[in-house]
Amino acid sequence: MYEVRRSHIARAILDYLFKHPAAQDTVSGIADWWLPEEKIKTRAAIVKDALTLLVNEGLVLERIGTDSQVHYRINGDRLIEIESLLREKDGSRPSTFISVCRRLLHAIFHRIKLLVIQINRTLN
Repeated sequence: MYEVRRSHIARAILDYLFKHPAAQDTVSGIADWWLPEEKIKTRAAIVKDALTLLVNEGLVLERIGTDSQVHYRINGDRLIEIESLLREKDGSRPSTFISVCRRLLHAIFHRIKLLVIQINRTLN
């Protein structure tokens, strides 16, 4: 249950950031302002865990602000991948954020393999 909730919150954060690419805030700001209370009643600890997941996946960046707090924002270099993740809402079958990330990583590794093959052909 916790994993599903964390994945749901991570998706809601990504969705907010995708719609507001200039947005950035702290854990408490995200919990209070980005996640509508009528949709997601949450605690800051779960939001922090969801943000850690997104940061580890490279989808969200963190930095220390002038107020000495950690601020989170979207990784602009990954917008296409983020959009792809958010489009997984087709309803054909429920998918968790983790399974979507696994499929995304599989596609990235496939692209890397193709690039390595091209480089090897160029060098030989």
